[in-house]
Amino acid sequence: MTPAEPDPPLLVPLLTMPGRTEREAALDAAFRLHDMVGGLRVQRGVARVATVAEAEDAIRATADVMAAWIEGPIALLMIPGPVVDERTGLPTDIKQKGTDMQMNTGQAFTFTLKGRDRSGYMTTIPDVEVTTDNPAVAILARDPEVPGKWRVGSGEPGESVLTAELPPLTEGGEPRTARLVVDVIPGDAVAIEFEIGEVVEEE
Repeated sequence: MTPAEPDPPLLVPLLTMPGRTEREAALDAAFRLHDMVGGLRVQRGVARVATVAEAEDAIRATADVMAAWIEGPIALLMIPGPVVDERTGLPTDIKQKGTDMQMNTGQAFTFTLKGRDRSGYMTTIPDVEVTTDNPAVAILARDPEVPGKWRVGSGEPGESVLTAELPPLTEGGEPRTARLVVDVIPGDAVAIEFEIGEVVEEE
């Protein structure tokens, strides 16, 4: 008799069950996941040893991904969107340069806070506060509708550093920190028009 397949949501309790090492939980969840999606089937004409070894490699690879998920993000990143005109919302032609964002007064941009785990997978980090060392330059606001998304409006010309931080993964470790430098420069100068009058002779 074939046992009933476990419900997929059960994988999360398996990964977070107390009293087990992260690796034990990850291997158990990986084995159950592979069993749910088909299990191990030896095909006629294919060496059994090679088939089992391939299945073991696949389960271990999945366990690595799950163990990384249990551990949590090892790096924190700010992923900025395009710079837009605050009045119209239309994108500008300003491009990000490295870890710096530059915009004119009257412009704005958004960014999303992401975490990257050891397997390279990215997840949104919704509950981390972001601070600015110069709120007169970078006007920071959390998006109330999209978790982990923030809006940065332009204030007065100058420079501001945005910072987000997660506690260390291990005791005595380094905090996981993300920083983004925002440069606000004066917008285009207002054009001055001269009205040319009639030419007259000097007296």
